[in-house]
Amino acid sequence: MESVNDTQYKQCAVIQFLVAKKHSRINIHKHLRDVYERAAVNRSTTGHCTKRVMALKTGKPELQDLTRTGCPVTTVSPEVPQHDYDIIYD
Repeated sequence: MESVNDTQYKQCAVIQFLVAKKHSRINIHKHLRDVYERAAVNRSTTGHCTKRVMALKTGKPELQDLTRTGCPVTTVSPEVPQHDYDIIYD
């Protein structure tokens, strides 16, 4: 069974898609209710997500991975890809 956070994250992605398709907040909420039924986020949350997406100047939604416990944190500096390239092709 999916957690509440997973469902809300997916609904936020749907909101971002529908905002890009120029749907109104009311229509977005109706769509979420039709698909997710009782698990749909409320109208207020739909409005907040819609405002946040519309505030993005780039026009591209920001979808980020959920944080995962136990996964190592990795960092790539500009030197690492160059070092790998040198090892492979030299």
